[in-house]
Amino acid sequence: MRIAQQGTPAPIAAALAALLLLSPVILVVAFLVRQKLGSPVFFRQTRPGLNARPFQMVKFRTMRDAVDAEGNPLPDEERMTRLGSLSVACRSTQNGSSRSLWWNRKNRRPE
Repeated sequence: MRIAQQGTPAPIAAALAALLLLSPVILVVAFLVRQKLGSPVFFRQTRPGLNARPFQMVKFRTMRDAVDAEGNPLPDEERMTRLGSLSVACRSTQNGSSRSLWWNRKNRRPE
């Protein structure tokens, strides 16, 4: 794993502390995914990052690998698990408000 060249050690320390604090939750979710969907527990997804440079993101699996008779993946609604539905619900309610709260705080205009 390559750590970014720029920045300070503080964000890295904060990320490691958060990982340590959240590790019990991560382990429980990994166990649940393993029980419900089997292996692998994680999957990688390539996303555009800073300056459109792609990076690999690791995520928990939340969908089944179900296919139709011709081998095409079924629609997302049919492959989604209860854990995946919970994840979508959390993202739609929590992240939107916290992201806008952060954005408003960071980009506050002087009055």
